[in-house]
Amino acid sequence: MNSKQKSVQDAIQKLREARDLLKVAGATRAVDKVRQALKSAEGAERHADGLAVRAATQ
Repeated sequence: MNSKQKSVQDAIQKLREARDLLKVAGATRAVDKVRQALKSAEGAERHADGLAVRAATQ
């Protein structure tokens, strides 16, 4: 795992924590925004994984 992959995974973990805390607080609009950010970060994770695979096969 390279540093980009680790950074993305850290961001995803923090977004999940934020989502859960916002749910408890009842901030439904903020939860929706964090869910959108989480989906984007998960897409970035897939992209970073693909880059790592391509770099390893060259």
